Amino acid sequence: IAHFSLIELEESKNELIILEDRLRVYLDQIVGSSSCRSVISGIAGTGKTVLIREAAERVPDDETILMLCFNATLARDLRHLFRYRANVTAIHFADLKRKIAESAEVSGGNLDDESLQYAVMEADAKERLEKYDWLLFDEAQDFVNAENWAAFKYLSKGGVEKEKFILAFDGKAQGLVYDNFDEPFFNQIKSSCDFPLQLERN
Repeated sequence: IAHFSLIELEESKNELIILEDRLRVYLDQIVGSSSCRSVISGIAGTGKTVLIREAAERVPDDETILMLCFNATLARDLRHLFRYRANVTAIHFADLKRKIAESAEVSGGNLDDESLQYAVMEADAKERLEKYDWLLFDEAQDFVNAENWAAFKYLSKGGVEKEKFILAFDGKAQGLVYDNFDEPFFNQIKSSCDFPLQLERN
């Protein structure tokens, strides 16, 4: 579904994507902010991936973006969509872990949550960790938890004070697929965000 949806978006790239007023205001707010902490929540089909994509389109070319998701096919299609944007890195979670393991010179690329934090700190200490102005995470319910989020924060150029991130997640139907959804973590981060957004309409 994600694959063919993104192909359709690519084919209509020159067409105007009509967004509701509140969604346009949301995008204007987050992209124009010096610091942005946001979560987008909603079930499948409510537009989370479209908003992530639109946010990336609005970020200036001199700001780097990490687009991270759990699905390899979705990551591949996002890479295709942003192939002309050198500032966008679209990658899925397993590939990011392998990349971090290589940067940290950790043997084996199969990092669990605890070793991911260690590898990120090692790569950062060696000044080999690639950092980004924006962290845009789709399908976050499948791979983001408190432990992984502590590691991901090292990837932000802004650090804790001026980080810019958007986490898009579905804690309902999609959250049950891999059973990795950390509800207490998402409730906590949602309550502390500058721009939380709940999507209701398909």
